[in-house]
Amino acid sequence: MQRIRLDGIFVPNVTPFTREGELDEEGLRTCVRFWVNGGVSGLIPCGSNGEAPYLSREERRKVIENVLKIMLEPL
Repeated sequence: MQRIRLDGIFVPNVTPFTREGELDEEGLRTCVRFWVNGGVSGLIPCGSNGEAPYLSREERRKVIENVLKIMLEPL
């Protein structure tokens, strides 16, 4: 079995919302780019910041997919 070694800083990131209570995808993109450009090793979407229990399964999936997609984009 291969072991995965996690090094560096992993940030439990916040989930930005619009005034209407919808996921703010552009705000999420801005936050993720800020953290990645700041040198973090990884992000923990829907982690310990408290909003995850208030998101539907579909919203959590959308947040995680967006964070992964943004992190894989070239800088």
